[in-house]
Amino acid sequence: MLHHPHRTGLGSFGLPLALTALLSAPFLAASPPALAEHIPQHQPDRRLELLVSSIKIHNDSDPNGTGEWKLGVVFAAEPGGEMLHRTFRNNDARSGQTWNVDAELSPLPIFPGQNVRVQFAGTEDDGGWFDTDDYLGIVRQTFAPSNSWGIGDHTQRSTTGNYSVTYTIRNAPLPDLAVTEIGEGSNEGLQADIPSRLCVRYRNLGTQAAGPFVIQILVDDQVRHTAERPHLPSSGVDVGWTCADLTVSGGNHKVAAILDTKFEVDEFDETNNRAATTLNGGVLVPPDNR
Repeated sequence: MLHHPHRTGLGSFGLPLALTALLSAPFLAASPPALAEHIPQHQPDRRLELLVSSIKIHNDSDPNGTGEWKLGVVFAAEPGGEMLHRTFRNNDARSGQTWNVDAELSPLPIFPGQNVRVQFAGTEDDGGWFDTDDYLGIVRQTFAPSNSWGIGDHTQRSTTGNYSVTYTIRNAPLPDLAVTEIGEGSNEGLQADIPSRLCVRYRNLGTQAAGPFVIQILVDDQVRHTAERPHLPSSGVDVGWTCADLTVSGGNHKVAAILDTKFEVDEFDETNNRAATTLNGGVLVPPDNR
């Protein structure tokens, strides 16, 4: 019997199978990025949310009293992506005041190669009755995929210095299905050309429940098993698993698992729904990162 050099317990799935010889191997973590062919061009990689927390008013720009502020925000994917926008008004803007906004713009779909633009622009809007309208300046920032589209907290001051904005870019409050493990699920070692059990574990890492969704197990890019999961709770509190009884010939084979194959679930991250391993001489090797 061939043994994997780093064998660990397999939990509820039991012991593994062998396809070209008897073997014993661990349940393998499956955490590579999704394979590119899984995500169609019309499907975004990710969906983000902009939370505008507060606006610090340094200068209300009204010498005769308090300001009548109008401030617009744009949250956009570029080039050629969707644009979300809102307008905030404060008819009693005062220098030194912190204007608590707590407004959300969501979800913003991000496709491969797109950047994220956040832009604020405003005026002190007297309408000419007591004072001319005053330009309040802009805050503009573009975030690239290389710096995770700006996910995190930010505070920036406007070009005129009249105000500062505090905002957060974060994953949209959606489900996130992720394959976590691929491995054998039989209670005994088996040889090639004999039915063997292969199992996939997955979780919903998002903040909302997911379902229903379709799961597929593929061998050499051919679908060998399809199942449907009606519901999976949020925040990874429940572990999902799907198993298939397969017969595979000797030699090397590519084994993959795909969650939500019909893209019925909008997720904040669509890139972790697929993972793959390779059967190399009958032994499942670590997940394929190609």
